[in-house]
Order: sequence, then C-alpha cells, then structure tokens
Amino acid sequence: MKEASTNMKAVQVLAEHKWLNKIITPALNIERDEIDWESFGYAGQPGSIQTILSWAYCLFCDVLPPKDWGYRDPFDGFFSLDRDIQVLMFKAMALRHGFLGIELKDKPKSGFMEQMKKMESDMIKQDRKESFKIIKPE
Repeated sequence: MKEASTNMKAVQVLAEHKWLNKIITPALNIERDEIDWESFGYAGQPGSIQTILSWAYCLFCDVLPPKDWGYRDPFDGFFSLDRDIQVLMFKAMALRHGFLGIELKDKPKSGFMEQMKKMESDMIKQDRKESFKIIKPE
C-alpha cells in the first residue's frame, strides 16, 4: 500500500476527530492521493463543517477553495470551532509544513542560545566578584 502524501496526512489528522472521521474519511483515496471534494456537498453543510472543509482543502491543495463553492474563508469560522478541532487544525498545519517530529537538536543553531548562556555565565561571574569583595573599614 502506498504511503500517504504529507498533504493527505494533514487531512487525515482532521479525521482523527470522532465526528469528522465519518465526514472526511470516505472521501479520501490514499492510493491515488485524491479527495472527492464533491462528496461533501459543501454548500449544504453547516458553517462549522464548511470551515473545516475549507481548511482541509487549503491543507491538501495549498490554495483557497474554489469561488463557485460559495466557500467559507477558513479563518472566518475558526474561532467558533470546538477547541478539540482547533487543536487538530494546528496539528494538521504543523504536519503539513514539516514542524511535527522536529526536535531541538535538529534545528540549525542560530547562536542565540550560546549568547544567552555566555551572558548568564558572565552575569554569575560578575555577581560572585561583587558579592565576595572585601571591603576595608575606613
């Protein structure tokens, strides 16, 4: 069986939700890397489903849904979605754009952390010098 594309995996993340699974999964064809967008009946769906389908379309196709769908801007309804679905959206976007599975050791070093450690070390040294000064009585 063919492995799903990154775009398809991102849409599959949305299908992890208990009731989105029933809507999204039947339209996915992983072998052919296709989604049957017509099967959703976009225009007849409630606003929250339209928002979710708009996000799915953006994740899969990297463009906004076609104007003839009478599409809903993905950002318009985002904040009215259930918190669990919002979290799945962020997870799907992170997967789609390659941020899932990245560990700190994988990131290129910018030198920022090294500079912060040096500053901290210098401050500690300076603090120690000042706190152990011998003050001679006058």
